[in-house]
Amino acid sequence: LQECSLSQCALSNCRLSHASLRKASLTDVTMVDCTLEGAVLSSASILHLSLSRTPLPGACLDGVSLRDMDMQGWDLSGCSLEGSDLREANLSRASIEGARLAGCDMRGVDGVTCEQLRSADHDMTGIRLSGVCLSGWDLSGLNMSQSDLSGVDLTLCDMSNTILDGACLQGASLVYSHHIAQVILPRCLSVGYGTP
Repeated sequence: LQECSLSQCALSNCRLSHASLRKASLTDVTMVDCTLEGAVLSSASILHLSLSRTPLPGACLDGVSLRDMDMQGWDLSGCSLEGSDLREANLSRASIEGARLAGCDMRGVDGVTCEQLRSADHDMTGIRLSGVCLSGWDLSGLNMSQSDLSGVDLTLCDMSNTILDGACLQGASLVYSHHIAQVILPRCLSVGYGTP
């Protein structure tokens, strides 16, 4: 199924576990009761994909644009989303346990919680969260090197052992952040600590 077009298809009870849908076109596709466990969807063209009772655990979604996608309740556990575009996506109730988010663009993402982010793989190198409010979140032990955290509200965050090497923190608020002295900040770009 590599490079195929499934656009405007309605799929029901399909078993696509470990299928290669690399560079496939999935525009206006509805999948109900399908299985995509371990499927490879890297570089696929995805627009208006509707999944109902269709888990994606362990799927490869590297470099895929899921921008503005309604992903409420999706099972993305163990997925690789490295370098994917999740801007303005709705991740309410989505399972991202063990998901690899390094290099993801998550600017303006909606519905993501601290618990969801903590359940993902802790290597979040290059993640883009600019403008997102993470106030009060536990970011301890996360590797956020080379990340874009510009304009992010990090007020009252637990930052113990967070790695921010090379991260951009321009305009970020670190007011009352806990354990800020333990943050690894060498070569951080434009660090600005807010004042209480």
